[in-house]
Amino acid sequence: EVITDNELTIFKVSGTAPTSVIETTGRSVPVSTYTLPPNAPQSGTTKVLDTLDGRNTQAVAGINPSDPTAPQVVWTQHTIDNGAAPTGRSFVRWYEINPRPGLTPLVYQEQTISDGSLFVFNGAVSPDRRVNGSGRAFGSSNAVIFNTSSGSTFPAIYGLTKTFMTSQSPWLLIKQSPGFNQDFSERADRRLLERR
Repeated sequence: EVITDNELTIFKVSGTAPTSVIETTGRSVPVSTYTLPPNAPQSGTTKVLDTLDGRNTQAVAGINPSDPTAPQVVWTQHTIDNGAAPTGRSFVRWYEINPRPGLTPLVYQEQTISDGSLFVFNGAVSPDRRVNGSGRAFGSSNAVIFNTSSGSTFPAIYGLTKTFMTSQSPWLLIKQSPGFNQDFSERADRRLLERR
């Protein structure tokens, strides 16, 4: 069964830890339609890597000075199916969302990271916002780190950046695995870093 969706759900968090309050009813964020990703193959084994199930794996809130009307925006990402027949591959889609309290949340940016032969998965996105004492700067650009793999390549860690109003940068190889990952998990990035 192919499961598709065209929205994310955003929940308001107020207060500070450990007494933070998370609202129990979220608000829908309309996004482009997506389907759940396939697992990623890797060279040298029939073992596949878990690309998760379309869930958002992290979110970062911050100021984007390009819109003074938005008190904060949320950056998040997930792994989805690229929809290509017959089997499809996984790719990472990231978002910059204005939560707009009291209104329908608005997606400022929605970008995908994909390749013609590689499975792309396990992403993490973060804006370039900097706060140093009373000094504050940036916030409209971002970086994304992600894993890749395929039936003819070992897992790898890549990264890219995007500055405000420009295209995503070329991929930068951070670490190439010397072999395949032995277990069924999305932890290829941690295992690669442990081998350094």
